[in-house]
Amino acid sequence: MVETTASLMEAGAVPPASSVQALADLARSLPHTTGVTVQAGGVIIRTNRDTVAEVMLILRDDARFSFEQLLDLWWVEWPRSPRRFEVVYNLLSVSLNHRLRVVVSTDEPASVPSVSGLWPCAAWWEREISHGLT
Repeated sequence: MVETTASLMEAGAVPPASSVQALADLARSLPHTTGVTVQAGGVIIRTNRDTVAEVMLILRDDARFSFEQLLDLWWVEWPRSPRRFEVVYNLLSVSLNHRLRVVVSTDEPASVPSVSGLWPCAAWWEREISHGLT
């Protein structure tokens, strides 16, 4: 059976656009964010490497967000940019049916603080990023 976006929305598998916009509006109230955008039906938050751990703690523990799961994290290299790396975290709130992407720009991904104390699964991805740089 091929499921359409409309049928997934009816089943509650995809949050409606108003829910995505509400999450974006709420994310704008977070401290230390440098930008919040909505792209392709998802919310993207940008923050600094010095404050990423604090932002992630709020996203996990604040009942308004409740991002219980780190789905994955990865890094992107932009060779011509002064901050040539982005570390990207994809979060899931099972209880609120929200997804969120958090992006941290940096000159060196290894200098971004670990979030494995919040989500133990992050240790593996963080180690892979470190190995990819050597």
